[in-house]
Amino acid sequence: MQSQAFVAAALREMGDGKTAVTRGLQKWFGDRSENTERKVRHILNSIDKVLMNVAYVAGGPECDEETYAYVWPKGGKAKNTKKQYVFYMCDFYFTRPFDEQIETLTHEGSHHAVAYTDDVDFPDPVNKTEEITAYGRHLCEQFAKDRPVEETLQNADSYCFYINDLHR
Repeated sequence: MQSQAFVAAALREMGDGKTAVTRGLQKWFGDRSENTERKVRHILNSIDKVLMNVAYVAGGPECDEETYAYVWPKGGKAKNTKKQYVFYMCDFYFTRPFDEQIETLTHEGSHHAVAYTDDVDFPDPVNKTEEITAYGRHLCEQFAKDRPVEETLQNADSYCFYINDLHR
C-alpha cells in the first residue's frame, strides 16, 4: 500500500539526517532537537506497524459529508476479530486527491497503538476565546509556531504532513 511506502521513505530519510528532515521537524513540530526526532521516529514506527495490519471498513456511524475516515484507537472497536486495526473509510475520502488520501491513512494510523496521537485543540489565533482543532496544513504550521513541542508531538495531522512532505 502507498501509505506504508510513504512512512517507510520518511523513516529512511530520518536515518540519513538530511536537511529536509530537520526543516520538517521545525515546520511541523516547532523543534528539531534529538528528543523531538526520537519521538517522531517512534510515532512513525508505530504508524508503519499499524498500516501493515489494517481492516478497511466502508462507512460507519461517524461518517458525514466532511469526514475522511475515523478510528476507535482503544477498546473493543479498535480491532476486529482477526486482530486487525479497523479504519472506517467515509465516502468523502474517496473523492479526495491522492496526497490527501495518503495523509488520511497515516493520520488515522497514528491514533492507534502505540502512538495514540490525538486531534489536538488550541486557542483560535483569530478568536482567542474559542478553541479549534489543529487540522490542515495552515493550522498545523501555526500550531507548531505557537504551542509547546509536547502538544505538537501529540497532534495526528502534524505527522501526516511531515510524512507527505518528506516524500515529495
